[in-house]
Amino acid sequence: EFYDFIEADMLKAVELLPESYADARIPEETPHKGMAKAVLAEIYLAMAGFPVNDESKYAEAARLAGEVIEQADYYNFGLLDDIANLWKTGYRHNKENVFGLFFCTNGVETQNRINGAFVNDWVGDDIVTLTGGYNPEFRFYNTYPNNYRKLTSFVTGRYYTEWFDTLGGNETALQYKAYDPLI
Repeated sequence: EFYDFIEADMLKAVELLPESYADARIPEETPHKGMAKAVLAEIYLAMAGFPVNDESKYAEAARLAGEVIEQADYYNFGLLDDIANLWKTGYRHNKENVFGLFFCTNGVETQNRINGAFVNDWVGDDIVTLTGGYNPEFRFYNTYPNNYRKLTSFVTGRYYTEWFDTLGGNETALQYKAYDPLI
């Protein structure tokens, strides 16, 4: 039921959102059809695997991803010339950002913020801390098959603000310090 709800929501987003990044409510920042199609393709890939196991979704994922790839310039998707620019504040709006939540620690520069609250829950004998306002459901995590894919698909830990020295001075970035709850 949850995946059906997400799929219906994203199909409605594809229908209602502006055509391209330039037409978005806040150009280059708020969602558009290309973003919705890319996210829906990712959702279809998830639905093809555990727990839905609907392999027919692979074809839909390929179709939508193909549309986005073929129209990458129109949607302003692509790769940056220098990967180091991905994490620099001046490159907040870039071609590699399919869907971004823009925030800063003081909340002045952007309209979105990560909620500083954190959630703790027990997984086996270990406590798992998930920070920010975007937390997965613990029941899904706990019932997911305990295998390599679980180990590589789920990351738990905390976000910290870090300063890094660069050739041009210094940059601040949100760094995720992960740990493996299965160990």
